[in-house]
Amino acid sequence: KPAGQEHYFFKFIKIPKTDDKYIFVLAATLALQLLALNMSITKRKYLNKNKVENHGVHPDVPKNVSKSITVD
Repeated sequence: KPAGQEHYFFKFIKIPKTDDKYIFVLAATLALQLLALNMSITKRKYLNKNKVENHGVHPDVPKNVSKSITVD
């Protein structure tokens, strides 16, 4: 636990063992996407609870993300 961090905690994500490297990459990608979603939701709840206005944290509408469409 880092010094001065009384509310510090940690979790880990267990990725199933597999002999297929492609399945491992898929499983790791899904686990990391789920981690990012949970972090975004937790941060949004924290900012909303502390009444931080216009924080721009929303898992369904990410801030500063542009989309491009290529048409042939």
